[in-house]
Amino acid sequence: MDSWTSIANQPYLGVTAHFIDANWQLRSVVIAMRYVQKSQTSDELYNLILEILNEWILKISDKLISITTDNGRNVKAAVKRFDVIDVSCMGHLLNLCCVDLFKKEATNNEPTKKRRR
Repeated sequence: MDSWTSIANQPYLGVTAHFIDANWQLRSVVIAMRYVQKSQTSDELYNLILEILNEWILKISDKLISITTDNGRNVKAAVKRFDVIDVSCMGHLLNLCCVDLFKKEATNNEPTKKRRR
């Protein structure tokens, strides 16, 4: 699950299901890509996720064990309300680490002003 904002400043929520089929092949299917019409609060996201899952409930209700998300507080709070394991996306975590590292590196390489005594 990933929430993002388009270049036109429109919020979207994408939901992808990953599963192993009867032939033991890993499959990935986008089950929803929704425009978030209301604010992106955890309550609104929870309701939207619930709506999406209810559309698929007969097919996945007993098989849903985890939800992988970005690290947005609102998304994390929404997912906590489900009885599943919340998994942080490694791609997002790695990106956050790299951004933080480059910020620190840029700060360390800036010329320092000489102190007056």
